[in-house]
This record gives sequence, C-alpha cells and structure tokens, in this order.
Amino acid sequence: MESRWIKDQLKAFTNWCNHYLSERMLKIEDLTTDLSNGIILINLLEILSDKNISGYIKKPSLKLQKIQNLSIALNFLKNEGVKLVGISGEDIVDGNIYIILGAMWTIILKYHLCFDNPVKSNMLSWVNHQLEPYNISVSNFTKDWESGRALCALTDSLKPGILPPSSLSEDRFKDITKALNIAQEQLNIPKIVFDEQFAEPDELSIMTYIGFFKHFKPQSEKE
Repeated sequence: MESRWIKDQLKAFTNWCNHYLSERMLKIEDLTTDLSNGIILINLLEILSDKNISGYIKKPSLKLQKIQNLSIALNFLKNEGVKLVGISGEDIVDGNIYIILGAMWTIILKYHLCFDNPVKSNMLSWVNHQLEPYNISVSNFTKDWESGRALCALTDSLKPGILPPSSLSEDRFKDITKALNIAQEQLNIPKIVFDEQFAEPDELSIMTYIGFFKHFKPQSEKE
C-alpha cells in the first residue's frame, strides 16, 4: 500500500505538470508511467525553460529509445545547472515511484519555487510577511496549514477583501475548500491540491501549491 505522502505528491505533482502541459494540449494521467518514453518530460522542460530540446526520438517504441529520450531530458537539466543525484532514465522507464517523485521535485525547485537557498526558510519568510497583517505565522508547511487559517489569510493577502477573516466558518475543511476555490477564481491559482490533503499536509505538495502564490501579480503590474 502506498504511503499517504506518496499519494499526495502524485496528485499535486501531476496537477502541477498538467497546468503547464495544457499549453500544448498534453496531459499526464499516471505520473509513474506517462513519463516513460521521455516525450512528455521533454515537452514539460521546453515549456518551463522556454528553450527547445532537439535530438530526441519522436515515436520511441523500444526501451532503449525511451531511455535515450530520458537521457536527453536529464542531460538538459544538468546543463541548466540542476543537480541530479541517483536519477537515471532507466529508473523512470521502469516506473520507480521514488525516483520519479524526486525528479519532479528537483524540476519544481528549479523552475517553480522562486526562492534563493535555503528555499524552505526563505519561502516561510515570504509567507509570514504576507500573513503579518492577519496576526498569523507559520513555521512549517505541514501542521501549521491544517486549520486553514494560514491558507485563507495568504489568499486574502494577495487581493485584500476576497476572503476576509470575518467570512470564515468554524469548519476548517469548508474554509480550506473556499480558499482553494477563491484562489482559483480570483487569482488564477490552479487547484493542484484538495481540502482532504490538509488533514495531514505533505510538505512538498503544500510548498508546490504555495509557490503559485509567489508568482501572482496584480492586474496593474501585468499591464
């Protein structure tokens, strides 16, 4: 049986990938198998990096061809300055769930979480700066998000008035669902996690979701 954190990361990372892959009308159904021929991974890296990757086999059928495509993708990441430890194309072809999740997290750190090292510490500092007017603070991306108060306040902080503290209920799951929906509708932040995942938050899943909040820019800044 898969651990809860594995299930949560599979959901969050798959949804994160699909948010970007939709640009090319591509979609991952199963992260453990859909990366196996390298095509989707290469497309994802091209979208994230805004660079072209050449030399790969467009319709690989043999395992050797799939590994070759994945090697091209992994070498691209290395050239982008990404440190890949213990990640090989063969592991991805074979559906090694731990290697695949590790590879995805490495990609998320590089292209999505716009914080200097140490990433977690700097990310917490940014979140707490946003939460300061609400007299809320967090010291992690797990337990402190269970109540939904931090998520609701962070959502409101980006566009004050869309989720004021006075509008919250005593039901944390209702409030979390409300925050997720409002973030999607008002801030265009994709719902890559769901309310039930906040019962026992997985650190990497929550960090990936919160990364979208850092990317948010008010309409006035976009113009």
